[in-house]
Amino acid sequence: MKIIKRLDEKKCKALVCPAIMQDENGDYIIIGTDVTGEVENLEEFAGCTQYEKIVKVPAEVFESIKKSLK
Repeated sequence: MKIIKRLDEKKCKALVCPAIMQDENGDYIIIGTDVTGEVENLEEFAGCTQYEKIVKVPAEVFESIKKSLK
């Protein structure tokens, strides 16, 4: 897998740097805080298998990619 571009505006705070990137197949790769074990009501909305992780990304990061998705 190879990342071809970063979609969000880089706004790093110390070592924390959430990011939304795109790979060579057009799929999205997201760096965020792992909150897999913290979501209490996940089953009401979705499922998460053993090989998946739930990550939290600040809203401003997602909002910064609106132009990239058009």
